[in-house]
Amino acid sequence: MKNNLILGLAAMAASTTLIAPTVARAGTPDVDLLSERVPYADLNLATAKGQVRLESRVAASLRRVCDNGLRDARSRQLTNECIDRARQKVDGQVQLAVLTFKTRTRRA
Repeated sequence: MKNNLILGLAAMAASTTLIAPTVARAGTPDVDLLSERVPYADLNLATAKGQVRLESRVAASLRRVCDNGLRDARSRQLTNECIDRARQKVDGQVQLAVLTFKTRTRRA
């Protein structure tokens, strides 16, 4: 199983890949969709340290996906709104990744 989260992809992926629903880039039309893989195969998600590292990777990815490159107040607001919407959509994937890892670890 590939251990990646995908942010912002419009289509559903195969069952071996976790995916978040679409996230439109802030300040652009909805048709301008971006995605980004967030690898976590190298992390031990059974530990707090591994979970914190995954959260850090997800946060960085959300900033990259949502950032429109502008720094005026309205653009920052749009970027933050995009990040908030995307975070709501991806949180379940992060929780599922952690739970799946812990379940597989217990079975081993």
